[in-house]
Amino acid sequence: MQFVIQFVDRMNESFGPERARVCIDETLSATGLRQLRTADEVVAFATTFMQRGGIFEVIGGALRVQAILRGGSTGTTRPRQAAGPKLG
Repeated sequence: MQFVIQFVDRMNESFGPERARVCIDETLSATGLRQLRTADEVVAFATTFMQRGGIFEVIGGALRVQAILRGGSTGTTRPRQAAGPKLG
C-alpha cells in the first residue's frame, strides 16, 4: 500500500527515523497488529495513532482518510464504551 509507505516516509522526515519507528511500533503494539496489510488494519492503526493527540492526531487523521478512501471500514474501529447501566 503506497499510501502507508508515504506515511512512514513523512514520519521519518518529520521526527527522524528512530522516533518515527518508536511511534509506529508503539501504535502497532497497541492495536495488536504486527504489520499493516489491509485498509481496515490501517484504519484501526490510524485511529489509535490519533489518540496520541496534537500533531499525531492530524497525521493519523490524514492516514485514516486515505485508508477509508481505499475501502477501509470504520465499523470495527469504534472505541469500546465502558459498561454502564442498561436502560430497560
